[in-house]
Amino acid sequence: RSDSEHRFFRHASPLRAIDERTLGEIFKGETPWQLLAELGHSQFPLIRRLDNGTFELHSFFKDFLREKLLSIDGPEAKERLHAQFVERYEALGDWQEASHHAAQIADWSTVTRLLTTGNDHLAESPLFVKTILENFPPDKFLADSRLVHLRAGAMMHLGDMAGSLRVYREVLAQNTPGSLASETVAGYQRMAET
Repeated sequence: RSDSEHRFFRHASPLRAIDERTLGEIFKGETPWQLLAELGHSQFPLIRRLDNGTFELHSFFKDFLREKLLSIDGPEAKERLHAQFVERYEALGDWQEASHHAAQIADWSTVTRLLTTGNDHLAESPLFVKTILENFPPDKFLADSRLVHLRAGAMMHLGDMAGSLRVYREVLAQNTPGSLASETVAGYQRMAET
């Protein structure tokens, strides 16, 4: 394969399932479509076509490419790619993928902004919201009451009322009385009771 094809696959390795149109937007004309089609229909599937019209790199191929990305391009290239994917997915209006890539580089302020502005993310994808908030560093999570409410709301949308209550109780247990304003404590207690 050519160097440009090698480079494309190394740089695509951090992506999850993606459709052809989005891939073209993410890579802005660098996508070797013939190569994707060839590998996607080969007997030894390095690329899997999914039922919803998207495709993804097979896990062992993705792992191989990630190792190559780190050894050839370096860890800073991986960081740059994730940051670039955040910008491009956000421009496309895909808050989930933008949030995912921001979390990969521990850009928690961007993840917070993406989760707390715009559409009703809880109705769209409560499991994604719950999962990404569970991966937040505790100090960042506890510092923003909107994230606490989002996580509890995600649990409620998933039908886990006890889990939602547990989120508020854990937050209250983690904070000493002087660390939260009294109105915030009262708000958490009201939500927990509700």
